Formats: sequence, structure tokens, C-alpha cells
Amino acid sequence: MTTTVGMRELVRNSNILEGYDYVEVEDKISKAKQEKIDRIMKYAGKGKIDEKFNGLASSQIKEKIALEKYGK
Repeated sequence: MTTTVGMRELVRNSNILEGYDYVEVEDKISKAKQEKIDRIMKYAGKGKIDEKFNGLASSQIKEKIALEKYGK
């Protein structure tokens, strides 16, 4: 028989392992962290900078955008 047991359950009662051939221990804290990482990673790398800004510092990029929007 197979079962999935949470860490908290296992710590509180190790006798729950009896009668099983295979036990998968689930760490819900790690699962929650991985879900957050997955949500963040789907947006990673989505923002691309226009080629006209290549090699410019952030202050120079801001200045160039301001000049394009509002002129001199």
C-alpha cells in the first residue's frame, strides 16, 4: 500500500507508517515556496528593452524618454 503523509503528521505520530510499503513524505512549506517561485518565473524575462537604449545607463534612458515625450 502507498500513502502520502505530511511532515507535521509524521512528527506527531510515527505509528501512521505501519502497514504501508511505500510512504511519500510531503513538505507543504517547500511546496508553497515552489508555487510562489513558479508564479514569479512565468513573468521573468518578459520585459525587453528597445534596441535604441542598448549601452545606456538608466539615467540616460530616462533622459532620452523624457526628450522623446516632451522635447527639449
